[in-house]
Amino acid sequence: MEAHFSVPEVRRVLAHYALGETRSVRELRGGTRASAKAVVECTRGAFLLKRLEARDADPAHLVFRHTLMLAARRAGVRVPELIGTRDDNNSMLQLDHRVYELARFIPGRAFMQGESTLEDAAQAGSTLAAFHRATGGIALPTTARARGGELFAGEPPAGCARAVERAWREARDRRAAQGAPRRALHGDVHPGNVIYDGAGEAWLLDFDAAHAGVASDDLAQGAGQFAWAGDRASASGDRLVLEAFWHGYASARGPGLMPADDAPWRIAGSLALEIAGARGDAGHTADEATRMGAEGERRVAALVDRAEELAGRLRDASRAS
Repeated sequence: MEAHFSVPEVRRVLAHYALGETRSVRELRGGTRASAKAVVECTRGAFLLKRLEARDADPAHLVFRHTLMLAARRAGVRVPELIGTRDDNNSMLQLDHRVYELARFIPGRAFMQGESTLEDAAQAGSTLAAFHRATGGIALPTTARARGGELFAGEPPAGCARAVERAWREARDRRAAQGAPRRALHGDVHPGNVIYDGAGEAWLLDFDAAHAGVASDDLAQGAGQFAWAGDRASASGDRLVLEAFWHGYASARGPGLMPADDAPWRIAGSLALEIAGARGDAGHTADEATRMGAEGERRVAALVDRAEELAGRLRDASRAS
């Protein structure tokens, strides 16, 4: 069920911030349905107000991801500015047993096919690399549920297609063999969480899924998601977009760069995790989970079939960096 704000709720929340006169409030669709979102136009500018869903409203988790965002901004990475409350400059507001956050709204355009597609993908990759470099020293949460690549500790869920099972195991084993240190991740890298400003620069948005893992988890997820956004009709996505994202990350010296031979399997493994997650996510209907599973299985199979070719192309992209 999609969450919404009530007018009295917005008034109560905004009273805790020094924003000046409120001129307009419009709800924002998209993203996690259980989190209500609204763009608030005030004297001080435009802001994004978010009421967090229960699983993301844990104060310890909020401190972790707000610390990530603040560290990234201090390093010059393009992430939204968090707004503190009027009385104690707190980046989270706990009110009536609910938790809210307010950030500067970033206007811009979404990733789309066209003349700038490859440059946009490269910008997203380099921004992710800058984020990873800026947040490598952030303390990790001591108590948090497993997310992302951390879920590879076990066997693939029962009922998965054979290609998905194979990708799961290959991704798990190659991830472990890489031996990369655990660190803070964005956790949900895809075109819907990136926006491009008037100068064409990529901004990284929505840190609700931030968690501990290895940096290559974010790279694998982002490269695959941008490729499929570049060409939704093809099971293998747009390989040029994938290469551009990879090249952008490598050129910006991202710490999560993995061996090119591992990349097809890690990207396929990221999809396998998404398939498994959709089946157990209350935010998806049974029909949506089935559709996502079928589409994901088709994409995993395409990656597995052309793994050697993709690895060769990414080796070339890495050398060009």
